[in-house]
Amino acid sequence: MKSTANGETPGPVGRGVDDRGFGAASTVYVLVNDPHAARCIQRLAETHAWQIWWGKSAAYDFIAAPCFAMVLDRRLLGRDKWDLLVSLAGEANDGPDLVVDGETLDCRDVATCILVDDLRDWPVPHLPCVVSLATDNARRNEWLETSLMLAFRR
Repeated sequence: MKSTANGETPGPVGRGVDDRGFGAASTVYVLVNDPHAARCIQRLAETHAWQIWWGKSAAYDFIAAPCFAMVLDRRLLGRDKWDLLVSLAGEANDGPDLVVDGETLDCRDVATCILVDDLRDWPVPHLPCVVSLATDNARRNEWLETSLMLAFRR
């Protein structure tokens, strides 16, 4: 498992993989402050050979992170960055596919956004799947694991 948080050397670079070894098909973007959720995601990543892109609340890395799912605590991202993400998701999902060097790229790699906060009055992105897991839900990690497995299999 590769992680920007611990500085491990990335694996081979190939189609759909950036220069650090992160590819949308096997990477989860994570910005959470809950150690139980982080351990749950890390365990899944180790079991399924996923990579984790540990987000930074002060950065805009969520825009460029190739991933099949995002797990976010929107409080860490902040309202301005969250509104930008919602806007970008809407544009990517409503607009035409991007063509680069004759290859059609699906700009909708991120199909799943899993929210792990209680911000019910904030907008949600226009994505195929948005899951909101309340912080006081006793089965939250079980739902988190199930949601990530479904996102990975899509």
